[in-house]
Amino acid sequence: MKNTPPTAATAPDSPVKVDIKRSQSATAAGWQLFMKGEFAEAEEKFQEGVLYNPKFAAAYQGLGWAQRNLGKTEEAKENFETCVKLDPKNTAAMNGLGQIALLEGDEEKAIEYWTKGLADPKASGPAYALAEIYMKRGDYPKAVELYRKAVKAEPQNEDIKEALKNAMEAAEAAKEEK
Repeated sequence: MKNTPPTAATAPDSPVKVDIKRSQSATAAGWQLFMKGEFAEAEEKFQEGVLYNPKFAAAYQGLGWAQRNLGKTEEAKENFETCVKLDPKNTAAMNGLGQIALLEGDEEKAIEYWTKGLADPKASGPAYALAEIYMKRGDYPKAVELYRKAVKAEPQNEDIKEALKNAMEAAEAAKEEK
């Protein structure tokens, strides 16, 4: 698909007939490419997913992540926002919006997005990201609480476990200083 790719702004007006199966298939292929680190190719597949179903939130989510990894921050933001409009509980898109807000220097907006993402107990990203902010701020008990949520969501992740251990040690050291 080498034509001008659709965007969140243009896809709803697309003359292409909605084809849900083709959209789902393209989106699935996009995720396979994404997981291999082939972000440009994944972006094309997610664009195809959007083209064939402009109301398929998962295609916008994938497109946002591919673009985020390609450094296309504004496009990624637009597609994450569209995803959240279509699926207000999409934690992955909120996580992406939080990352972009942080890149743009808006820590409070990032916290807002990630806090919304905490509603999904299966998602470790928002809890981990918030914990990192609270560690940086020196609020170690809050960081410990959030790292625990992240570990609960992703118990096999050794990096999160190590971050929790470090936060617990920092919290204990801060207590001893008082």
